[in-house]
Amino acid sequence: MFKRTTSLVALSVISAISNAQEAGRIEAGQFDIIPTFNSSLSYVDNVAYARDGEPKIYSWRATLSPEIIAATEIDGNPVQFGYRLERGVYFSSSADDYTDHFVEATGEYELNSRHRLSGTAQYEDGHEDRGTGFSLGAGDDITSPDTFKSIYAGA
Repeated sequence: MFKRTTSLVALSVISAISNAQEAGRIEAGQFDIIPTFNSSLSYVDNVAYARDGEPKIYSWRATLSPEIIAATEIDGNPVQFGYRLERGVYFSSSADDYTDHFVEATGEYELNSRHRLSGTAQYEDGHEDRGTGFSLGAGDDITSPDTFKSIYAGA
């Protein structure tokens, strides 16, 4: 009974601490640099999204994703630049490994109390897993993920 109570209290404290912690900011001159790192490990039971009756590829996948954001204010208006890299590694299917790049810039400008502008520019050098998107249903027919480049700008 005592061990269970101690474990529950310890788990509650750890959960409260991890939820209360904010992303770190590093001051670098006029910019605040915000680094983050995400990772995951998952099991994929059909890497190429093969149809029923076709051989399937089973694999563990590790995903590593570092990101860096530079945030500042110009005349009181927030501006932010960011870059994220995402690397996916399949342990049993190296042909499906991928590296994606994401770049983003956002900004806001307040003209007066009633008029504001905001803008976003994004660039993605990404991929679609075999058997998804344009290769839907044909994952076994191609040997690597589809790659693409995408540009978006909006205001």
